Amino acid sequence: MIKIKKVVITFILIFVLTSTVTASTILFSDIPEDAWYKNSVNFVSQKGIMTGNNNLFRPDDFVSRAELSAVIERLYKSINMDNQQTIDAVAKVLPYCVSVYSGTGQGAGVCIGRGNVLTANHVVTKDEVEIAFANKDTVWGRVIRRSEKNDLAIVQMMSPHFTFDGVKITDEVKLAETVLAIGNPLSNPFTVSKGIVSCTDRILESNHYIQFDAAVNSGNSGCPLFNLDGELVGIVVKKMQKDGAEGIGYAVPWNEVQEFIEN
Repeated sequence: MIKIKKVVITFILIFVLTSTVTASTILFSDIPEDAWYKNSVNFVSQKGIMTGNNNLFRPDDFVSRAELSAVIERLYKSINMDNQQTIDAVAKVLPYCVSVYSGTGQGAGVCIGRGNVLTANHVVTKDEVEIAFANKDTVWGRVIRRSEKNDLAIVQMMSPHFTFDGVKITDEVKLAETVLAIGNPLSNPFTVSKGIVSCTDRILESNHYIQFDAAVNSGNSGCPLFNLDGELVGIVVKKMQKDGAEGIGYAVPWNEVQEFIEN
């Protein structure tokens, strides 16, 4: 009997995760109003993910309603928790993200403290650039350090008003962990892209990169790459452009950035 229950629960989980049913809202009429699992079952039925026969919530005789409802509830709490974590991370880091404008060039960057912004070297074609924040504030900045090898640059903001602390940083990156890129693709400032780390140490032309699959377009250069804890893990500098490739972006990892800053 226990094995049968496990098989049925597994089957139902697969159904819940893969179903594309788009039926209209179904509120199961045989669920008591005071049942603790009523809300969770109604939630998935309203989303069109699961339906019952003749508005009855009776999968079969081997799995009780409470058992199935508990599985559904845990599943959707997990999904909602991940979404909320993404929302919280973006809210935490957005004040540190900037758009960078240099002549005809444009890109993005991130505040790393002491009035300094980190960006990609090929973004700042001039020594003086304009920096824009998400709250519409703007300030001029001056390039104080460049590295063609790493494609990195540091811009110092020319205003004492913009000398707040920098974003939190980490050099720990895990394969397949979720990452967020916040950039200025095609003149759409502060666009958020989400993906995973595809490779923690991709070596191209003797340089080390974090490879990830979040969307990268023209204007994303120099944009920060964050984890879901709101920590900066790298700076986006390029994408794979061969044969129409998509989902292959590269960011300079923080340990390489730190070496550039210290040297």
